[in-house]
Amino acid sequence: MNAPVQINPDLFSDEILSEPNPFYSETIPHSPVVYVPSRQLYAVLSYDLVVQVADDHINFSSQFGELLKGLGATDPEIMAVLSEGWPLTDSLISNDPPLHGRFRRLVSRAFTMPRVAAMEAEIRNTARELVDAIERRGACDFVTNFAIPLPILVISRLLGSGEVPVQTVKEWSDAFVHLFGGKASRDVQLASAHLIVAFQRHFIGKIAERRADRTIEDIIASLVHARTEDDEPLSDAEILSVIQALLIAGNETTTSTLAEGMKLFIEHPQQVEKVLRNPKLFGDMVEEILRLTSPAAGLWRIAANDTQLGEVAIPKGALLNLRFAAANRDPGHFPDPNKFDVERPNARTHLAFGRGIHMCIGNMLARKELVIGFEELLTRLTDFRITDRAALNYPPNMVTRGLSALPISFRRQLERADAL
Repeated sequence: MNAPVQINPDLFSDEILSEPNPFYSETIPHSPVVYVPSRQLYAVLSYDLVVQVADDHINFSSQFGELLKGLGATDPEIMAVLSEGWPLTDSLISNDPPLHGRFRRLVSRAFTMPRVAAMEAEIRNTARELVDAIERRGACDFVTNFAIPLPILVISRLLGSGEVPVQTVKEWSDAFVHLFGGKASRDVQLASAHLIVAFQRHFIGKIAERRADRTIEDIIASLVHARTEDDEPLSDAEILSVIQALLIAGNETTTSTLAEGMKLFIEHPQQVEKVLRNPKLFGDMVEEILRLTSPAAGLWRIAANDTQLGEVAIPKGALLNLRFAAANRDPGHFPDPNKFDVERPNARTHLAFGRGIHMCIGNMLARKELVIGFEELLTRLTDFRITDRAALNYPPNMVTRGLSALPISFRRQLERADAL
């Protein structure tokens, strides 16, 4: 049995987190599991082994809730701020069966296919309004003007909080990401704790409104009134935890995928032309962008027993990080993995939404937003260009990855037709 490779430099250094793909390309073929001494964890890189761990909740537990609290689990001042709100409870992503099954059953009653399908017209109208606002300007920061507001406006309306400014919702969402991302400074985590309490106070009011008025219909109302024969209803803290998960999954990851998709369009215009010639490829293109983007780059597991991954012995109690982003570029599963190919036959087998019982419950909504958003952009605008490459930056984070800015220029499709 081979010992795991010890990495130097650190896989979770700012440099590698900002641009990890060269490391993945070099490491996956000969070291599908690596030990990171500075973090005292095993990073699982290959597609098959990530799938093995994600599918095995007996040997690999998801009860890593303390890691989601960052310094909020140990720093007295941050703990004191968080204590002014409601407990950050384990729910969907940080729980094991049978408790996880209870959450999944109750939440699935709120997040149904018909509800997502009913959002299509509103998503398209929102995307059109955002394109309306930028199309005559010929330039914008794509992250600020499209990638952030589209998913935030959608998830805010689903949560019955459409009155909250986009920037406020973004700050709330970022606060959770800073807390559990493993890279934010203490000052940032302290500020994030205050924002998390503000988020909780806002939504606890929404929960109370829906308990008092059963005529209100939205996801929060569905969570408040969700019942099954065998399950206790969700508590306020549990509902807040679910809203937190939906908020982050409903905007952070979609924002990152939209921005990275635009960057891919600019770098691979021939792939865009393929899709415009055959609009049936829009869905396939979204799956390929999700594979390459992997906005939820990694998530934790804890070894519940002594076990083995490939040739690496994993001791009971060991911390693991499933690198979905690495698995999605494993050449053993995706030939020529760094190539953007909108006709890739197996693109939909990507792990961008996770795998198994913890697969993202909002994946249907995210896919719909991405398809509609890209349809509106690519059918109305053209000749996209990056105007300032120095502005492209991926803030280091152990869990998520996404551009903080993407300054672009473009032309309207009508202007392009007139020029031809």
